[in-house]
Amino acid sequence: MNTKILLLSLCALFALSACEPSAKSDSRPAAIADIPEDAVDPLSHMSALETGGHKGQIHFHDGSESQWFGSIANLIMYTRLPETANRPMTAYVSLSDNEGKALSPWQWTALEDAWFVLLPPNPEDPFSLATWTAYREQSNAEAVVQNVPLSRLYRYHEIHDEDLLDCH
Repeated sequence: MNTKILLLSLCALFALSACEPSAKSDSRPAAIADIPEDAVDPLSHMSALETGGHKGQIHFHDGSESQWFGSIANLIMYTRLPETANRPMTAYVSLSDNEGKALSPWQWTALEDAWFVLLPPNPEDPFSLATWTAYREQSNAEAVVQNVPLSRLYRYHEIHDEDLLDCH
């Protein structure tokens, strides 16, 4: 009889513990507010701070060193590399104002939560490239698309590799 009570108690304990929310189940590392002075983009090998515009950061869940990116395009490309695509990570992109400029001080949103706008190159600058910008709210991103000819709206999963070429 004591064995049955013990087994029933253990089963009840396991059932209750399975129902309790785990602190780790939905937690993701928070974005780091400021970019370190020595942050180097692993794709361009340039200082993430020396390049103008939008930035990205990745925190690997295995506790390895965080990666910093000098552009949203580089961050997205990095997440798709065969050696990194399947590693558990949390990625953040810097947010933009209504004119497509990076907010200062830096503000971040998770890659999968962001609304992206691909801004066309500046026609007055022959060296200009298309630029990825990120927004937390869909309405802000849509307003930019309405005001900037040839710009396009995306979610992360809608961005194709070809969309990342010739961008910064």
